[in-house]
Amino acid sequence: MISQDTYKSVFENTGTGMVIIEEDKSISLANLTFCRLVGCPHPMHPCHWTDFVAPEDRDRMLRYHYARRKNDQEAPQSYTCRLVGTDGKRIHVRVRVAMIPGSTRSVASFSDITAFLEVEAKLRKQEAQMKAMVDHFSGYLCVFNRNLIVEFINQPLMRRLRCDATGMDVTRIIPLPELRTETMRREVFGGKTLKRRVHDPDDDRWYDTVATPIFDASGIVQLVQVMMTDVTEQQREAEKLRTKASLLRSENRKLRSDMGERYRFGHIVGKSAAMQKIYEQILQAASSGEPLLITGESGTGKELVAQAVQGAGRRKSRPFVTVNCGAIAPGILESEFFGYKKGAFSGAHQDRRGYMAMAHGATLFLDEIGELGKNLQVKLLRALELGEYFPLGGTSAHRSDFRLICATNKDLAKEVAEGRMREDFYYRINILTIHLPPLRERREDIPLLVDHFTRMQEKKTIPIPPGMMERLLQHDWPGNVRELQNTLQRFFTLNHTDLPGMSQQKTAPPFPESNILGEAVAAFERQHILKVLEENHWHKIKTAEALGIHRKTLFLKMRAYGLLEG
Repeated sequence: MISQDTYKSVFENTGTGMVIIEEDKSISLANLTFCRLVGCPHPMHPCHWTDFVAPEDRDRMLRYHYARRKNDQEAPQSYTCRLVGTDGKRIHVRVRVAMIPGSTRSVASFSDITAFLEVEAKLRKQEAQMKAMVDHFSGYLCVFNRNLIVEFINQPLMRRLRCDATGMDVTRIIPLPELRTETMRREVFGGKTLKRRVHDPDDDRWYDTVATPIFDASGIVQLVQVMMTDVTEQQREAEKLRTKASLLRSENRKLRSDMGERYRFGHIVGKSAAMQKIYEQILQAASSGEPLLITGESGTGKELVAQAVQGAGRRKSRPFVTVNCGAIAPGILESEFFGYKKGAFSGAHQDRRGYMAMAHGATLFLDEIGELGKNLQVKLLRALELGEYFPLGGTSAHRSDFRLICATNKDLAKEVAEGRMREDFYYRINILTIHLPPLRERREDIPLLVDHFTRMQEKKTIPIPPGMMERLLQHDWPGNVRELQNTLQRFFTLNHTDLPGMSQQKTAPPFPESNILGEAVAAFERQHILKVLEENHWHKIKTAEALGIHRKTLFLKMRAYGLLEG
């Protein structure tokens, strides 16, 4: 026979809270675990067990209490309820109750399930979140087993298939026929993630597919999840780019094969090694859409190189928008570049397009980029990075897709160091670079250039006298190709040059023999501007200061007299 001490030991050491409840609801005995559970001293002072039941559960617990003593089947032997400890904290418990035979007493055990319920609630929340993610994922999801039978598909895939494909063969709904091959099945069920871009002939669309193994508790792959994302537009765009790139490569190969030791590229003349390198760089720049910076001394032909780059690229049929940054007054730069809306300022009577709008889909060539102010550099940088700009007085962004080519005779790195140019702007326009050599470094091209400029004359010219070519080859040409062109123009017009060591015969007057005053004044003005330009090594700002005119006025006169860089 089991002793009373044994029963008491079992009662105290079951690991759960144990109480004996009398018919009047009082607790006649409680073990230490129950006392700790509700925060009472042990042994417990006389009290009713319903004192520890949460108010919302109390009626139900009393009903069970009385029903149990009537042997009513309504009272379950196991259920959950909430207790309230002496500190007011709620405790979720699993209760198991049984009557003590031959008495009106019952014995109850209380297991704290609070932590379990919290974990369960978190799992349910995570499951709900995961379900929401799966249901709202724009791509297609399915899960299949080792027999290739689908066990789950998400709502978008159901809508695509117009049915619930659960239980079907996965190869009937996913365009991965290689899943039937032993090799691929061995890989995916061996724990390897597989990625494929596939074409589905049923809907003529492209999908990125990712097959991911799902491991069970023992580390064995029992299921595989396949995620499909529609990438048709990206695929088609990539195919277009590949086609364009192939055409450009083909054109470049043709151009290179035609070049050999060619002596010209577009309107650029020269067959020296330095110019052959420039021609190669032009082809490389033409095959790219990145910003290009052309550097070199004044008169080396920077605008001609820019035109050659456009002519060999994909925008060759589009406009070539030229802007001389040094010839625009600072006060109107922003409106010239970005345009303005009607009413943006006094005198803005109608909308006006700027250079950015004109260059949409085309090439924007910014000459003398070193003259651009830092305020405009910021706004041009935004247009380069985002492809959008705001007209003056406008509230909505305008898009502009353009190829930017800049040119300068300045050391832009020095401009950045001295604070005249923004560093971020400099690096943005300096992705590709072509540096043009001065004419003194490619003297072997001078005879070709002389022949080229001679052929450009509209009327018969006097021959080059003996010894003149030697002097042309010896001169350092600080004004480069443009100085050579104008020297020859002066010779053809006046039979006279200012080159050192050459006889200064003047068989023609310094301006046309004409009684029309305007023609005579224009001829004299052209020669005088040319003389001052050469004295100042074609530095336009210094030349304008020497002439006592604004640099924009100088720019307009140079354009009128054909003295701009070409």
